[in-house]
Amino acid sequence: MKKILLYVYLLITFLCYAQGTKCNLSNLADDLVDASQEFKTLVNTSPGFNAYRLLAEDASSLRTNVEELTLVSKNIEAINASGSYLKWKSFANGVDDVLDATDLAKLRANSAAHTIERHGFEVTDGLLIRRATEGIAPDGSSIAKRQGGQRIGNVIPPMSSKFKDAASMKKALNAVDESTEAFQNALSAERVLKGTEAPSQFKFQVDLNESIGYGFKRPTGTNNYVLTGQRLSGESIKIEGLTKIEVRYKLNRNTGKYEINTMFPIE
Repeated sequence: MKKILLYVYLLITFLCYAQGTKCNLSNLADDLVDASQEFKTLVNTSPGFNAYRLLAEDASSLRTNVEELTLVSKNIEAINASGSYLKWKSFANGVDDVLDATDLAKLRANSAAHTIERHGFEVTDGLLIRRATEGIAPDGSSIAKRQGGQRIGNVIPPMSSKFKDAASMKKALNAVDESTEAFQNALSAERVLKGTEAPSQFKFQVDLNESIGYGFKRPTGTNNYVLTGQRLSGESIKIEGLTKIEVRYKLNRNTGKYEINTMFPIE
């Protein structure tokens, strides 16, 4: 089976480069292993493959979502015309105040940045619930729970949350930008606390006083971790109407500038 998947991967890669297109196929072989037959059939078509490529680039957490893949495959030309999947999705949802290229650059300033991948408006409820019960984030990452030096499972975060739309992300970004008083005050406080003019990282919160997102907490009475391969029993708790955001900045030693590592709604 693995050999067949490898041949498929190599064939698609060859076709992609032969067409002169940009490919993001680092996860394709793995995705094909556990994928449904519907997914395999879809990506075996030209529109389906192009849809996978677009989602892998702009909304990685949705790249195996058959419903979204189908939708994107039917709107390839419109998405290309808009410039990106995120912009097209924003316009499709009737959002006027969308994320522009500058906004996206701030949200993806470094390789560790994950605001869009884990908390973006395109993240599905199912992926948020999975993180609240299995500790696996929408982008597939997890925080190790260790015991006796050995990994025994995943840590469950206090909440798995997302922005409800592009407009909310835009408002949040504008509220925590480096030009804001909130940013300057937080950085000044961290400098005093750490005794250095260039602390490696810092975080702060801002209340926008309007609903910008929602999230899910682990089931009542369960641990804040789950053993490997298991999920917490019970129903996750949905928390709606989140108005606050937390942003975490990290210093880029090469440029001397602070970059957003993550930004997400909180209680």
